[in-house]
Amino acid sequence: MQIERQFIYDNPICFGEESLFSRVDEIRVLEKTADSARIHVRFTLTNGNNEEQELVLQRREGKWEIADFIRPNSGSLLKQIEGKNRRQIKAMS
Repeated sequence: MQIERQFIYDNPICFGEESLFSRVDEIRVLEKTADSARIHVRFTLTNGNNEEQELVLQRREGKWEIADFIRPNSGSLLKQIEGKNRRQIKAMS
């Protein structure tokens, strides 16, 4: 149940604790095309910890949206959610 709770209650930008967000320290564009980009973000939490992760962005109807969060220790949040969904669907079949 822990992993489901992570996906439901987690704020992916702030590693689950929105109240801990203090400031963005750095944003670097790693890759960019007309409709997608991959950026690296480093930020500080109110507890003094510095965190970083990559964001995959997609342009939809002229606006940039976050498509995925790539965390240093756990990888793609989107792939984790899709994998969990596949396992749950398979278990229900």
